Amino acid sequence: MLNKSIAYRLSIYISVAVIGVFMAFILFAYFFNTSIVKSNIENKAVGLGLQALMLGEKQLVSTKEITSNISEQVIYYAQKNDVDLLISNVMAKYHYLNAIRINIDSGVPGINTHNYFYYRDGDKIAYEKQNQLIYHCKYEKSIFEGMQAINHPGWTDIFKCEKNNREVVAFFTPVKIKTSDNELISVGSIFTELSLSDLNDTINSLKIGKSG
Repeated sequence: MLNKSIAYRLSIYISVAVIGVFMAFILFAYFFNTSIVKSNIENKAVGLGLQALMLGEKQLVSTKEITSNISEQVIYYAQKNDVDLLISNVMAKYHYLNAIRINIDSGVPGINTHNYFYYRDGDKIAYEKQNQLIYHCKYEKSIFEGMQAINHPGWTDIFKCEKNNREVVAFFTPVKIKTSDNELISVGSIFTELSLSDLNDTINSLKIGKSG
């Protein structure tokens, strides 16, 4: 009888010990896994932060390079009446470009149209071209005239016009040609607008885990 009592108590003790070890294991596994999940989320957040920075930097660098390339080619294309071909291909390839503005001095020979403005209008690329400067709001005029007065490549301030109601920043590059004396002179300007609204939407689409 005594042996049965001891055996019973030992079985209870062992069961409790086993349950205790099992519960401890469950708690350890829970907190360990939670720590891993938290660490993974933190690592992913850092990764996405770097991804967002790299995306922004890539678009900024690309916009500068695109503007510089257009400034080197635009006189040739304007003299061939093929500016539409040059710009439409660029804007079709780089969806984050909001608009491209081209101004060529009237004194440059062999050019019929001196001012161009290409911009996104919904899903299509619209354009205006004439022989007067094209502005759609007072912010554009003051910002662009200020950059042209400096006549050095650089970024404008952030602005937004009613034309398509997007926050943008533009990179400016003067158009230069060589004179007969091999001297570089400015004969126009290129402004390429980067859509900050689109960049912001792209960054916001990056998710951390299922809950965002």
